Amino acid sequence: MRLRIQKNLAAMTAAFIMTAPALAQHGAHVHGEGRLSLAVETKEIEIEVTLPGADVVGFEHKAETAADKKAVAAALAKLKDGGALFKFPAEAGCKLEKAAAKLDGMAGEAHKAHAHKEQGHKEHGKKGHAHKDDHKDQAGHGEFKAHYHFDCANTGAATHVDVGLFKAFPSLKEIDAATITAKGQGAQALTAAAARLKF
Repeated sequence: MRLRIQKNLAAMTAAFIMTAPALAQHGAHVHGEGRLSLAVETKEIEIEVTLPGADVVGFEHKAETAADKKAVAAALAKLKDGGALFKFPAEAGCKLEKAAAKLDGMAGEAHKAHAHKEQGHKEHGKKGHAHKDDHKDQAGHGEFKAHYHFDCANTGAATHVDVGLFKAFPSLKEIDAATITAKGQGAQALTAAAARLKF
């Protein structure tokens, strides 16, 4: 069951990127903007989140100082607290069963292949070209990624979730969200003033 819902999440995210012009234009990394994917199946809800490092810890260079490392550790701990970050209707009876968070691209490791529009990074040359493995040891695109698994007594009552990421990370301006439920697929832009994701 979990493998199937995770495959649905991956397929949904890919379809969402293809059909959301703003997200496709901005690519996978724009300061102030995050991404969220949510899938509901039977009594399970899966959420995946990607946030720019600058909006989570205030920097995107390799964490070398004690203060930087402390900030990263604190951010990862905050991201793992899915029960505080996502509030479903009480009648849905949703409980966080698993949460994981990691940091990509801020410790010198190579990025996964992706394509994006350049946003002020003139050193990369032509705009809008695909990058494969040429991000090694560069510090301009660090991202925090998190995954959450909720078990719910009544997913039919889970008509929305209040997203606490803006309170946790005030530098965030917008989150492009995609959902897939028995009702179909949906997309919504979340902000601090409108942080309720309806599905």
